Amino acid sequence: MFTLITGVTAAVMVAVFLGYYALRIESIPLWIIIIGVLGMVIADFVRTFREDKNDTGDDG
Repeated sequence: MFTLITGVTAAVMVAVFLGYYALRIESIPLWIIIIGVLGMVIADFVRTFREDKNDTGDDG
C-alpha cells in the first residue's frame, strides 16, 4: 500500500511540474519529451507496483 501512495504522489508531482513548463514554454519538441518522460514514469510505477504486489515476503 505504501508503494501505491508514494508512487501516485510522485507521479502527480512530476506531472504538475512538467505540465507547468509545457504550458509556459509552448514548444512542440518539449511536449514530445514531456510525454515521453511521463510515459516512462507511469511504466516504472506500474512495473514496481506489480513486483511489490507479487512479492510474498519470503526470503527463502
